[in-house]
Amino acid sequence: MYTRRLVELFREVRRVLKTEGTLWLNLGDSYAAGGNGGHGKKQQSNRGTRAIAGTAKKAPAGLKPKDLVGIPWRVAFALQADG
Repeated sequence: MYTRRLVELFREVRRVLKTEGTLWLNLGDSYAAGGNGGHGKKQQSNRGTRAIAGTAKKAPAGLKPKDLVGIPWRVAFALQADG
């Protein structure tokens, strides 16, 4: 869904960007099932985010925990396919 929305956004960018215009996209990657799902909970110690209690996240279908998701490549290939 994230990649699809970026493709929709860049269709509009392509429409309004001047022929000689450029656009730079700095897009980082993330890990599947990264973190421990403790968002919104108060940290109970000074040991960093590992001390936050929470439930483990599940990796998306087709990925294992700690796999890089490949978001920059997925977006680049989707934008190429869209023209």
